[in-house]
Amino acid sequence: PRLGLSARNALGRALAVARRSDEAWAALAPALTAHPEHARVVAAAAYVLAGRGERERAQALLEARTEALPHEPLLLLELARIHAQAARWEEALAALATAAETSPADPVLQLERGLAARALARFDTAIEALTASLAARPGDARALIALFSTQIETHALEGAARTNADIDAAGLVSPDIDALRARFFVEALAGASGVASLEAAVGRSPEDGSL
Repeated sequence: PRLGLSARNALGRALAVARRSDEAWAALAPALTAHPEHARVVAAAAYVLAGRGERERAQALLEARTEALPHEPLLLLELARIHAQAARWEEALAALATAAETSPADPVLQLERGLAARALARFDTAIEALTASLAARPGDARALIALFSTQIETHALEGAARTNADIDAAGLVSPDIDALRARFFVEALAGASGVASLEAAVGRSPEDGSL
């Protein structure tokens, strides 16, 4: 059956996530040919191309379309991801900052903006972006862990205490969280709690020499 534009986008992305990149491109290429001006199609095509290892082609496709749509979040998010994959964090953060101006409540944009800011040691920006991400999507594990880690690194202990409570409320459990809690409790001079968290982390990952 013939697929509509939205269906082709969804199918292409789903196939790309499943690492069936050739099939993903076959699904999206006709849509890109027919609608090269469509931001959602271009973003999906770039996502698939990047997954096929064709990052330069994906970047060129996105940059050409962002000339006409310089504030389109869909395009800027995919462009930022390509920059991030190449550790071009300044470029990634710039693209995400522009996108966030248009869609400040988008949890994915704010999460990735926070991670890019963390990579550049811009911790105030990271905390602001990660907090915005969690306001839109409470309980998100990646955002909570990144925020908790950033707050501990910057000795923002009151904020870290709130994030620790949010992690509890979300029911998140992992060796990474145990290790972060150990650092937090030690920083907060709650030594016994820190030791308990560290013991829990070692129990979950006894082979981890860093613990």
